[in-house]
Amino acid sequence: MTREELIVLCENYNMEDKERFVEIVKRFIEIYENAPRLLANELEVAPLAVHRWASGHSTPLKRFRREFVRVIKRKLEEM
Repeated sequence: MTREELIVLCENYNMEDKERFVEIVKRFIEIYENAPRLLANELEVAPLAVHRWASGHSTPLKRFRREFVRVIKRKLEEM
């Protein structure tokens, strides 16, 4: 998946869709190798939490997922 495709995926994100959230986090990590640390710092969570989201083992509450996707989208646009 390209950076541009991931931005579109973020723009069309529905906070009810856990699988899409997992895919967005996973793809962001694939594109940006320092993503877990970057997201952890930006979102004030542990890097391990970001890895759990990417693997689908857990996800944050849906009201937080929307904000996290916004952060990912912003970071992609800054790249």
